[in-house]
Amino acid sequence: MSKNHCLPQWNVRTALSILLVLAVGRLVWILEPFGVSVDESTYMAIAEAWHHYGRLYVDAVDRKPPFLYGLYDLIGNVFGFWNIHGVHFCYFLIAFLLCWLIDFAANLISLGGGQNSNPAPTTPRTGLLYAIISASFTREFVSCNSEVAMMVPLALAFLILFWVAGKPKTSIRILFACVFVASALGAVATLFKEVAALPYAFAIIAWSIFLVVKKDYKAVACISIATLLGVTIVYGLLSYGFYRAGSFHDLVFWNLIDNFSYVKDAKLLETKPRPIFSPLLISMICWPVLWWGSLRRIRKIKKESRAAIIVILYAGTSGALILISVAGRLFSHYFVPFSWFMTLFASAEVSRLFSERSFRGWVKAGLALPFCIFFALTTFRDEVFSIVLPGKKVHSFDRITQSSINRISEDVKKMTSPSDRIVVWGMASQIYVESQRGSGTRFIPADYASGRLGGFASKVKNPAARGMKLYLQDIENKKPLLFVDTSTAKINDYQYFPISDYPELQALLNRSYEYIGMVDDYGIWKRK
Repeated sequence: MSKNHCLPQWNVRTALSILLVLAVGRLVWILEPFGVSVDESTYMAIAEAWHHYGRLYVDAVDRKPPFLYGLYDLIGNVFGFWNIHGVHFCYFLIAFLLCWLIDFAANLISLGGGQNSNPAPTTPRTGLLYAIISASFTREFVSCNSEVAMMVPLALAFLILFWVAGKPKTSIRILFACVFVASALGAVATLFKEVAALPYAFAIIAWSIFLVVKKDYKAVACISIATLLGVTIVYGLLSYGFYRAGSFHDLVFWNLIDNFSYVKDAKLLETKPRPIFSPLLISMICWPVLWWGSLRRIRKIKKESRAAIIVILYAGTSGALILISVAGRLFSHYFVPFSWFMTLFASAEVSRLFSERSFRGWVKAGLALPFCIFFALTTFRDEVFSIVLPGKKVHSFDRITQSSINRISEDVKKMTSPSDRIVVWGMASQIYVESQRGSGTRFIPADYASGRLGGFASKVKNPAARGMKLYLQDIENKKPLLFVDTSTAKINDYQYFPISDYPELQALLNRSYEYIGMVDDYGIWKRK
């Protein structure tokens, strides 16, 4: 392989194998009408409300960064805002692209940024290895969430860092330009999900320390200035865009101030210490082959001729692992960045193990067994847990709950026209998607008004500042036709947040709406 062949050299068989593995691992997208996470429906409903009313964080509110909703808005404009399989198709392409990018990165690393003529082996392809790992975890791992989307700009940023760090003699101008572009891409990644900052920051800091040890202070200064400039320009342009739209204050409040408040409240609800070592143990059990390859690579790290690249890769992988502990959410989509970096770090040694006949069977078993186990748990979750844990509810949106939501969504559809808006009191955004009726308030999950802390099973009421006031204001001004109460159906903990606990909301409903009655266990109110 020469320096002109850093690009993945996939043949038809390799590409088809990757596509097949990705498709099998995401079969649940087709088998379940709501996808695999309530988050997907929430993002779709928020993007639709933004598109309908006009301003993100004013007319459609959430704590997530804006580029995630920009992606969902783009998908909605192409495939329709209520087409969840359009979302699945786009995320399938993203997963395929990440396989291609990781193969590209593996080639760059093995070639020392394109300079080494004696690369490490890359068979089986790193892209295929990642395709297997990308479905070897719980179902939230394959959901169409922000961590998957953020990995595209983050992966591109690391590709640039690998290339420039691998060049033996780089002019300050080229170094500055590369780090500037990489940092801008890193900043873009944080606009899909803030946690992208950890792997990138770790990589830049570790590389700078490495150069300090080498006494290359000029390069350190160049990297520092380029990083600061790249990040500042991206955030500056974003801020200017929201300022021009008249929603900069709302961006800052919901995406930063309220987000920090959410993190603080989440810590108060935690009954157990943050998982420091759990992510390590979980990934070791789920991905034994990656850890086998990683430990072999760490043992040989002093012999690496591509020191700067390995420092960047090792730091990025460490940052991705630490973010899981910081997030405090196990068996979730927070493992997505770590899986990409871990696969990249381990791939060369996994390839060597695979090339040795005595280890090949173990490598195959270590990859196939987790993939098959998680395929069963992801694709046939309800059936598996009905056997393992009979009679117990293992998830907020099991198939019984999905059937309930599907029935009420059909009822809502019959009682309204496509131009009507509705309000769902609860955390059940699937009703918006399945009924194809947009939200009549800025708060798609009612958590901001009710005080339920999203992502946690809790009875605690801690509403966002001005949450109920804005919620009532929207209902008064936008006059949604139907109000659907999920607390009576006991969906996603909302039995602990009945309307009767909120006198102002109850008064508004009594004043402006007529109570139709219970429909499929849901309370329905229709505007007078």
